[in-house]
Amino acid sequence: MQNSRNKEDNPRGSGPPATLGLLSLPEELIELVCEQLSSDRDSKSLASLCRASRDLNRIATYALYSRFASNGDLRRLALFLRTLCERPELGASVRSLSLAVDSWFDCPPEYIGFVTETAERFGFDVGLPTVYNYNDRALVRGLEEGEYGDSEGEDQAQSDDRRKSELENGYDRNDEEIESEEDIGQSQLDLYPFETIAQLTIALTPNIQSLDVVAKQIMCDTGEGAFTMLEELAQQSPPPISLLRLHHFSFGHEDCREVSFKYFEGVIALAPNIRTIHAHPCFDQPRYAPKAPVNIKNVTDLRFKSGHLSARGLRAIVSSCNRLEIFQYCYDTIYAGLDPGCATPREIAEILSQHKDSLKYMDIDLGSREEHQGGLFFGFCIAGEEIESLKEFSCLETFKIDGSSILFPEAGSDKCHTNILLDMLPQSIRILHLKDTQIEAAANLITLTESLDSFPNLCEVFLAGNGIGGPLGKFEVAFEDSEIQILRERFKSRGISFLKPGQWRNAFISDDVEPTEDW
Repeated sequence: MQNSRNKEDNPRGSGPPATLGLLSLPEELIELVCEQLSSDRDSKSLASLCRASRDLNRIATYALYSRFASNGDLRRLALFLRTLCERPELGASVRSLSLAVDSWFDCPPEYIGFVTETAERFGFDVGLPTVYNYNDRALVRGLEEGEYGDSEGEDQAQSDDRRKSELENGYDRNDEEIESEEDIGQSQLDLYPFETIAQLTIALTPNIQSLDVVAKQIMCDTGEGAFTMLEELAQQSPPPISLLRLHHFSFGHEDCREVSFKYFEGVIALAPNIRTIHAHPCFDQPRYAPKAPVNIKNVTDLRFKSGHLSARGLRAIVSSCNRLEIFQYCYDTIYAGLDPGCATPREIAEILSQHKDSLKYMDIDLGSREEHQGGLFFGFCIAGEEIESLKEFSCLETFKIDGSSILFPEAGSDKCHTNILLDMLPQSIRILHLKDTQIEAAANLITLTESLDSFPNLCEVFLAGNGIGGPLGKFEVAFEDSEIQILRERFKSRGISFLKPGQWRNAFISDDVEPTEDW
């Protein structure tokens, strides 16, 4: 009797009375609630809404699928691909993809059939894997017990009832004897399971606005396994797919490979409207295609969190942009002595001068680059390689620089003067960050404070000396208290924040947010 009353009171769906309050709202408001849960990455709550009633399932499912993250699990990614194959309309609702694999995996056996079928739809033969390193019974048991993946992944990829496994209909490695793995050529699915599944997933999500691709073991150095499937699709006339809404693209790896723009040319060629590219890391175009063009003319935000870029390589990238507004380059690589050498600070400034009338943000940290003349990974900037002037950058508002990219004349030397910053900074500067600096940085800042009228927009200054074992050497730089006091008083009198490194209080703080505190 109670259940009958619930159904009568809830004509819009079959959910419990607890959903009545939400269902009484206009559908537009319900969509906003779902979008907020999606933006907060609260997919479990969103999945619960999908199960609450038929109406909520209809509204919330598309929000649930608007974001997907593989969370390092190839099975989770393959399961998501299967869902897109079975329900293509959900692929159109995906707005954000984060594709990553934490370690090397063969393609899960139960997913091989639909992966190869999906590839064939786009004209690709990815082949069948030749050998599996799985115990099929253990795999089935693990899937049934939830050993692989997590409930969030199952909620996101299985909003409808599905069978848990297709192993009975899949490939059985005992059907035939394989004398040796070398006797049969390995297929693309054997060699590049992540790249294959990732490209097919991208191809089925044409409306994505943000794409992040990170793998632990991708063979970037020689071009093997590159995103050539998407590249081939982009070369067709007309292309069978496009990524016209993709505005943010980030890529990287965790296996110290020399990843480059060429490796992901397929994504870039299909997405002419990319505005932001973050690479972690990025290297010159590879040896197998050193002159490959970089098609990023609409990119305005370009950030390299690590890698090794020569002056020629960086120029090829920066010259491809029509109007660059944000640039970041933090050098980092375990490869020592790469040829050609890393672009020097002065070369970087000269290359960026192509965008002197549009660049608003410049962040350069070359502290870990190798100085070939000394064979060391730290030391003062070599004379002639430092940045001297940014006066021509008429729109530059934020300038962040490390001590190995700027050279302050040493106190007591014949060439000692304190006009380096005064002669360098443009009038438009608002935020100045100096880290891992020489002790002479404080005196140069004091000289700058004597001409603050020349920098009317300056509102924040960050100062940090070289730390123990920092890029300038093993000794810590401690500024004189008297100099810091002068700077503190002068900046305070003009309403300018004067900051130093703060304490890390939150283990989950973003790498891009460095804690600071007042001097």
